Amino acid sequence: NLAINSRDAMPNGGALTIATGCETVGPATRPEHPPAGEYVVISVTDNGTGIAPELLGRIFEPFFTTKEPGRGSGLGLSQALGFVQQSGGGVRVKSSLGHGTTIKLYLPRAPVSTGIVEAARDNETVSLATSDRRVSVLIVDDDAAVRAVTAGMVEELGHQVIEAESGAAALEILARGAVVDAAIFDYAMREMNGVELAARVRRLRPELPVLFITGYAEPNGLWDANAAGIVLRKPFKVGDLGARLTQIIGPMSNRVSRN
Repeated sequence: NLAINSRDAMPNGGALTIATGCETVGPATRPEHPPAGEYVVISVTDNGTGIAPELLGRIFEPFFTTKEPGRGSGLGLSQALGFVQQSGGGVRVKSSLGHGTTIKLYLPRAPVSTGIVEAARDNETVSLATSDRRVSVLIVDDDAAVRAVTAGMVEELGHQVIEAESGAAALEILARGAVVDAAIFDYAMREMNGVELAARVRRLRPELPVLFITGYAEPNGLWDANAAGIVLRKPFKVGDLGARLTQIIGPMSNRVSRN
């Protein structure tokens, strides 16, 4: 996403530099900055149009974009920030109008792995992916690529998948009486967000358990979703998804035994 943003900021061509390194940083002075500590840094630099100073404070807001209509969702930087903050890091941005932009992603430096922890995590993922209950899961996401990845994970967990590209399409599927045991809604869909969809779905299927997935960076952006159901933050692994599905499907154990 950062590389695509840099490309778009250089309509007449330019230089895109991706670099890595290690840095020690002091106390944060902005919400998106990393806490004080030792970090591995990934930086993306371009010599494009740059970002106006008055806009720098808004670039991590969900749906905010400086691109032309139809060229950007305004979610990329928000999701990038969410990823690094979920990992315990942060982001720093330096930009000069007319000269270019550098965005640095800070990820906490990890101690040398012994391999024991990684093996334990692999075993955990396998155990979470094993289930004796096969259910039908409705996945609703207006991003086809993300929807396909989520669907692949659900199938890897041994469940059936029904896909919908929008809230309206999901409502049509349910109205036709499709067999759906659980639902996964992306929170930040354009026409109808996940919480709005869940409210309408509950009129048709009040018993249907719903899992929300989101890349929102700020906790405030999750309040509605947390109030409406269980939330899984992006990025996530198969084991994470399996644990959340087990959490919402668990109460259905007495009535879910399809296929």
